[in-house]
Amino acid sequence: LIGTDTNTCIINCNENQGFIIQSSYATISHLQITNTRESAISIQRGSNGCNISYCDIRNINNGNGIDILSLYNTISHCNIEGVTQTGQALKIQGNYNTIDNCTLQQFSNGILIISHATNNNIINCNIFDNENALDIRMNSNTNLITNCNIYSNLQGIKIWQNSNNNTIYLNNMFKNDNNAIDEGTNQWDNESQGNYWDIYQGIDANQDG
Repeated sequence: LIGTDTNTCIINCNENQGFIIQSSYATISHLQITNTRESAISIQRGSNGCNISYCDIRNINNGNGIDILSLYNTISHCNIEGVTQTGQALKIQGNYNTIDNCTLQQFSNGILIISHATNNNIINCNIFDNENALDIRMNSNTNLITNCNIYSNLQGIKIWQNSNNNTIYLNNMFKNDNNAIDEGTNQWDNESQGNYWDIYQGIDANQDG
């Protein structure tokens, strides 16, 4: 399902759920999806390899932007904006998904990675004006967060509830009330470069900035 322009190809869901994808390799792109409740797009279990790109998802009332319950999906160049800080812009309960170049704002969680979700890549995203930018929990391991701007959230990144071996590096963390909480064993660098912290008070021992 491919539109031509998010300014003219508009789907108003009238406070209903938007798309429910129940087939693999589906594509949705270049659409504006607005006025949704529950979720704008839900990629169901067993529906793998889907591609959501260049979509403008906005005015989400008490729900999620995109729910991902399957494998090997790609969400790229999407703008997802809530009305109030409730729900999740992206809720990931599957594995091997890639979130690339997305803007996520005005949710309880910009990205919630939950329930044994592993090997997901969050790259080149702007995540701001949320309660939590990223919430990783409930045995969600070996996920990657890199090259993201995470700012003006109450909480930047929270990793908890037995979630380990996640890698977070080369992100810009600034203007958050609290940049990070880590209750597991996770790696905050790639062994040569870490993250930028606007209120970092420690020592730059290797002087790499």
